[in-house]
Amino acid sequence: MTVRETLQRAGIQPTRIRLALAEYLFDGTDKHVTVQQALDILRERRMLPSLASLYNTFNEFCRVGLIRKVTLDGGAAWFDTNMAPHYHLYHEDEGRLEDIPLDALKITGRPQLPRGASVRRIDIVIRVGRD
Repeated sequence: MTVRETLQRAGIQPTRIRLALAEYLFDGTDKHVTVQQALDILRERRMLPSLASLYNTFNEFCRVGLIRKVTLDGGAAWFDTNMAPHYHLYHEDEGRLEDIPLDALKITGRPQLPRGASVRRIDIVIRVGRD
């Protein structure tokens, strides 16, 4: 399936900027991208989207389930193209996220949930740095 078809199936109008961003995000390699990183990549490709346009596009991709937003302290956000269940390792010194496979951690218990609630997803971020 082409990137254009992926966007159209998700109900997203494939504009020039959306296509360029999608081609970068969905190139077959899972990645964690900030809006600033995406802006830099698109500018290298002679695209000049506004920051607001990119934020809106990332949020729209999240809304339709193409990517997932990972938010850390202070509201810093990365957008994750790996939609399979997994956890994250955050390299604080580098400002970089890395995937941790689901089977690399064992969760042995869960809290009692309120009546009518169910677990949608468990997010774990392990922070590492150089001593």
